[in-house]
Order: sequence, then C-alpha cells, then structure tokens
Amino acid sequence: MEEDDLKKEIGLLKAESTGLRSMQPEWRQDDVHSMWGIIEARPMLRAQEATADFYVEKGEVEKAIEGYEYLLHYNPNDNQGIRFKLMTLYLEQRQVKKARELLEKYPEDHTVDFYYAEVLIEILEGSSYKDIKELLDRAFEANLYVMGFITGRTDLPEEIPDQYTPGSLEEATVYYHRHKHIWESVKLP
Repeated sequence: MEEDDLKKEIGLLKAESTGLRSMQPEWRQDDVHSMWGIIEARPMLRAQEATADFYVEKGEVEKAIEGYEYLLHYNPNDNQGIRFKLMTLYLEQRQVKKARELLEKYPEDHTVDFYYAEVLIEILEGSSYKDIKELLDRAFEANLYVMGFITGRTDLPEEIPDQYTPGSLEEATVYYHRHKHIWESVKLP
C-alpha cells in the first residue's frame, strides 16, 4: 500500500511541477488577479488540489492545509471550492483563528458550510448557547435538517446524494457526512 501511495504522490507532484513549468513567470508574480482566469494555469491549479486532497487522505493535514492555502492565494475567487475543504481542516485541527479569518475573507458566502462553521467556531471558543443563538438561527435558516443529524434526532442516510438544492435534506446529508466527526468531537452548549 505504501508503495502505491508513493507512486501516486510522485505522479501528482510531477503533474504539479509540469503545470508550474508551463506557466509564464509573470503569472505567479501577479497577486492582483486570479490565476484561474488564465486557462493555461488551470491544470496546475487542479494538480495542486489533487495533491492536497491526497495529503488529506493520507492524514498529512499540515501539507494539505499548506496546499489549499497556496491555492486560495493564487485563486482568491475560489473557483475550485477550496475554502470549504480548508475550513473543514481548520475546524478539525482547532485552528479557530484561521477558520475565523477564512470566514472574513468570504463574507458573502451564504452556504450551509459557512453558517455552521460560524457556530462551530463559537462552540470551540467556549461560547454559551445564549451567545450563539443568533448564529444558530441563521444556520437553521440555511438548512434546518443539519440540526437533526447533529442532535441525533434524524438518522443519517448511508448513501451520499449526487446532487442537492440549498436547504434540502440532501444538502444536509452531504454536509453532515463531511463534518460528522467534528460535530461528534465537540460538546454542545
């Protein structure tokens, strides 16, 4: 198994390196614009994401975080949805300050992931129910079904849906499958 992992890691790093070599030097020096807008840069960005995902699978979280942070630096509009993967890792690792900074970087993000991340951050900081009531109300508005999974009142379907609409049971199922381990590791106020 380790040999397969090593081969996979080498292959991913080669793909990333090939993508970097194909880029124009000025692309990496331009911090003002997203590299996602440069079509030729997308293979490198996708290879970087695949490498970071691989590190998550292997449990090398710091390497994964570094890769995801790199991606958000060069693709600040986050056309790849990296902020959600990064938020999950920050919360897993109890990096509350970084999680809060990520929320602040995307203030217009009205997703179930970020609404419930706000609640988790406050719980991790020891806030009382009274202190997080307003955040909980917003999270409930985004998707009430999530709370059924958190409290154990609703059984979590084993199968993860392929698609969902915002506010649906399917969205809650996808969200909770990705975050169940975090919610189970915190003490609710």
